[in-house]
Amino acid sequence: MKFNLIILNLRYVPDPNKAGDLEKLRERALLREFEEYRESKQKRLKVFRLEAVRAGFKKAW
Repeated sequence: MKFNLIILNLRYVPDPNKAGDLEKLRERALLREFEEYRESKQKRLKVFRLEAVRAGFKKAW
């Protein structure tokens, strides 16, 4: 029982030296920014990152 509780508390910490981990962090940040755009009350966005929009549409597709 105690062993199961220890396993549940572990989390994976991304390694900044691995390209795959960095890409996941970058994609997560872009998706977070895309969500801000999506929840925006403005009719048109004047300033936005194309990368964030592409990442959001890629996930939605």
